[in-house]
Amino acid sequence: MEPVIIENDTIEIAGTGVNMTIAFLSDFQRRDADPAFVQRAVDAVNAQRPDLVLLGGDYVENSANELPSIEPLKNLKSKYGTYGVMGNHDYLAFGFARDVGGDVALAQQVIQSLEIPNSSDNGKNDKKPIKILRNEKMIIDNKITLIGLDDLWAHLRDEPKAYSDKENTGYRILLSHNQEGLDIKKETADLYLFGHTHCGQMRLPGLGSVPKLLGFSGDYDKGHFILDDGTHVYTTCGLAPAPRLLNPPEISIIKLIP
Repeated sequence: MEPVIIENDTIEIAGTGVNMTIAFLSDFQRRDADPAFVQRAVDAVNAQRPDLVLLGGDYVENSANELPSIEPLKNLKSKYGTYGVMGNHDYLAFGFARDVGGDVALAQQVIQSLEIPNSSDNGKNDKKPIKILRNEKMIIDNKITLIGLDDLWAHLRDEPKAYSDKENTGYRILLSHNQEGLDIKKETADLYLFGHTHCGQMRLPGLGSVPKLLGFSGDYDKGHFILDDGTHVYTTCGLAPAPRLLNPPEISIIKLIP
C-alpha cells in the first residue's frame, strides 16, 4: 500500500536570518480525479501550521479531467499564502513534445483552477488564494525573495526575466519544477526547491533511484544537499501515485532558523 502512504520529510536550515516553516508539495498527478488523497496531504500540511506553502508543479498527469483532484489545494492554510510553479505534465510536455513545447491551453486551465479561491472561504481560517509564478519574483513579508521559474520542457523557462524582476530581499528561495540545466549557485539563491524526479519512485537498497541508474538529468534526485558554497538544494519525492518502492509519497517541511 506504499503508493497511498503520505510521509513527512522535515529538514532544518540554520543561519538563514529567518524564522519560518515552509511546506513544499509537488507532483500530484492523481489520474483518477479523486480528491481524497490530496485532501489527506493538505490536512497533513495544515497540521504543521506552516508560514508559507510552495507547490512544485505537475498538478495533473495529462488531462483537464483530473482538475477535481487538486481542488483540495485551495484548503491549504498558512500565514503568507501558497505559491507555485508549473510542471511539464501541466503543459503535456513530455516524450517528443519536449522538442516542440507544451500545451498552453491545458496549462491555463490548470492555473485558473488553482488561482480561483473557494467561494465559501471568504478569506477565513488562514486560507489565501494560490498564486502561480511564471518567471517572476515575490517578496514575502520583506523576509523572503521567492523566485518562481516556468517549465523547462515547455520551453517557457526564462531565468533572466525571473532574476531581474524586483530587487532581492532577505533569504532567497528559487522554486522550479525541473532542475535540469540550471546553474545552481549561491549568487542566485540560498535555497533551491525542485520536484519532477519523484525521487525515482522506485529505489533499490544501496543503489538508490532506478531512473538515476538509467541516466538522470540532474545531480540532486532526492532530499537535502548542501553545496560547497553553502547553497542548499532540496528535491521532494512528491505525491505521484504508483509504482512506488521504498519511496512513498511525501510532503516536505522546511524549517528556516535564524
